[in-house]
Amino acid sequence: MKKIFFSTLLLTLPLLIFSQKTWTNGTGNNNWSDNDNWSGGDFPNGNGQVVQLGATAGTINLTEDITVKLIKGTNGGAGNTFTISGDYTLTIANSGNTSAYSIQTNGADQVIVFDCDVNLNDPNNDANVVRANKTGVVTFNAGRTLTLTSAGGGSEGLKTFGATSQTMTVNINGTLVAASGRALEVSQNSSIVFGSAYSGDNFSSSLLVGVDNNTGASVTVNGSVKAANFFVYNNSLATIGTTGSLNVTGQLTTTDSDVGGVSKTGRITIETSRTASGSLHAPSATFRDHNSDGDNDPTRLTFKRPIDNFPEWSLVGFPGKNEAFVDIDTNLKVSTSGSSSGDTSFGVWSPLTAAYDYYDTGTNSATLLNEGQGYVVSPNGATTLSADVDYENQNKSYNLVDGGTGALQEWNLVSNPHPAYLNLNDNSGDTTNNFLKVNASALATVAVYAWDGSAWDVFDQTTNTINYIAPGEGFFVKAVDGAGTDLSFTQDMMAFGKGVNFNDSKVNDPYRNAIFKIELQDLDNNKSDYTKLFFTDKATKGLDPGYDSEKFFMGPNSKIFTRLLQNDKGVNYHNQSLPMQDLKDAVVPLGINSNASSMNLKIKENTIDHLYNVFLEDRLKNTIVEFDEDIALELDKNSDNTIRFYLHFTDGMIPELPTDGDDFRIFKVSNDEIKLMGSPETNYNAKVYDFSGRLVREISFTHKVNINEIDSKGINILTIESDDKKFTKKFKLN
Repeated sequence: MKKIFFSTLLLTLPLLIFSQKTWTNGTGNNNWSDNDNWSGGDFPNGNGQVVQLGATAGTINLTEDITVKLIKGTNGGAGNTFTISGDYTLTIANSGNTSAYSIQTNGADQVIVFDCDVNLNDPNNDANVVRANKTGVVTFNAGRTLTLTSAGGGSEGLKTFGATSQTMTVNINGTLVAASGRALEVSQNSSIVFGSAYSGDNFSSSLLVGVDNNTGASVTVNGSVKAANFFVYNNSLATIGTTGSLNVTGQLTTTDSDVGGVSKTGRITIETSRTASGSLHAPSATFRDHNSDGDNDPTRLTFKRPIDNFPEWSLVGFPGKNEAFVDIDTNLKVSTSGSSSGDTSFGVWSPLTAAYDYYDTGTNSATLLNEGQGYVVSPNGATTLSADVDYENQNKSYNLVDGGTGALQEWNLVSNPHPAYLNLNDNSGDTTNNFLKVNASALATVAVYAWDGSAWDVFDQTTNTINYIAPGEGFFVKAVDGAGTDLSFTQDMMAFGKGVNFNDSKVNDPYRNAIFKIELQDLDNNKSDYTKLFFTDKATKGLDPGYDSEKFFMGPNSKIFTRLLQNDKGVNYHNQSLPMQDLKDAVVPLGINSNASSMNLKIKENTIDHLYNVFLEDRLKNTIVEFDEDIALELDKNSDNTIRFYLHFTDGMIPELPTDGDDFRIFKVSNDEIKLMGSPETNYNAKVYDFSGRLVREISFTHKVNINEIDSKGINILTIESDDKKFTKKFKLN
């Protein structure tokens, strides 16, 4: 009798502990906690409950916190999408070992979506395994939290696995929280995809790709991912998308030698574009010694950059070394004529010749790409440059060259040699470890110059829109006279994330310096150029390194620029910063080098129009007009108009009236009033005569004065006398 009872107990015990319930949605109300929606009566809620999703796709709504052992799709649910939704927590408590799965797809192309908070909790410290018996997808939605816990602090948190010839894809789009040491492991035939909305600030454990030395494992990073250790084993792959960033604080490796003593290689791919870039941020990470030679071995990266079709040109670089030109020269335009036969549309800038040196398909085939070197490239058709490089985690430098006294011989084409964004300027948030601050003594003009496809963009300390240098971003800098100095790219400059390139218009900081930007439109050649004035309390009227940036005169296009208000040494500026508090009555020299006869001046951006009016003076034609709309210019082709035009900033008055001599200024206040302005500390005596010679007014003053009650109908004559000279000016109010 006792034996019969014991046998009965053995038969019924598994059913009591590991009972299975199948979703039927019998009532049609989609409610998990409704008993009539499940086969076998009561709805599942307990550590031993196995949930099988029915053959019909749909949504299951949580109305309370639920605990189960396993969620799995049915064998007959091929292609179905099941969504578990609600503002409650679903706990999946796997109490078995690595073969006891937490989530499982069983029908081909099944999709299980968790639009609720999920807690994967293994009481026995084993992995919470997400397995595909048939190819499937498991998604943890944005706005929800996935938590990895364990009773005893085990090392395995979530492990993905695909059966033979099947694949499992796990999308983590929300927040990931993990108990200390609970790792993410990507095993055979499976992948984890971190979405752009992913948040992992509370995940600081390891991420292992290709664990157990299996193949077919991958990770895709489209959001901001942090990991203590990051391993890519056994020919597995990690991809950092253009919106993704990976921050590694511990050990980083892309190789493993634990398979029969044979080294196996993994790889990290960084994807970039003209406007955004993935980034790998590991300034303090240690690299693994995979061949046991006592040295940390470099991380193997694949750097991918889409390039526009010819004749568009791009400036690029490569964050690593040991890649040869022959491996990236596909789909380049190749010359077939004359002395340039064999030259490709890929090359470097030579300061010695002030020209590009283009690589030849024969003589340069084995030429290695250099870290920190910038390259110019234009493919025969739209393509993607792909370079397999070795990256070493250390400070890097590039030797600048002064090629001579020519106009472009101090300029060097360089690039960011790190796979992470670099702080560009003070507005990056780091006022010490940024590219411009660290390299100020090596640069003749403290700025970088990037090509946007149609014009040169200048980025300096005035820049408040794009404050970082993307991985592989190419740009020009101007070396100091004599050069021989190193341009530094330190690890301390590296920034986590950022995701904005020079050609993107995204604003990182809601604060903008006051700006006045002018566009010069070359109507003959359909080209444009720009100059910018910034107004800030950090600037003076003289030279402010980092805030005043020279003009880059590369190319034949017409150029527009300004000169300094004080201590002008004949340098032309693309960007100039001026003190906002001293802007009233400022006169800014505006220069134009014309390659056409028909030009147009246009205000491209003006954030001070509520404070000041702007006028354009033409001293050749002796005219002055308000600059509140486009101004047409007729210039001699190939002319230098450096000292012809001036910008006047006033707070309401029409500025200086055309006069015939000296630097003394006359401003119109109204139809019968003028303002006189001379040197600040000089005493003057002024007399105003009408054109018949009758004395109208006489006044003595220092620096400046207003004179009213003047006849506005004709030409007036003004005599000015100071201690050391006397002069006469003519003016007309109307």
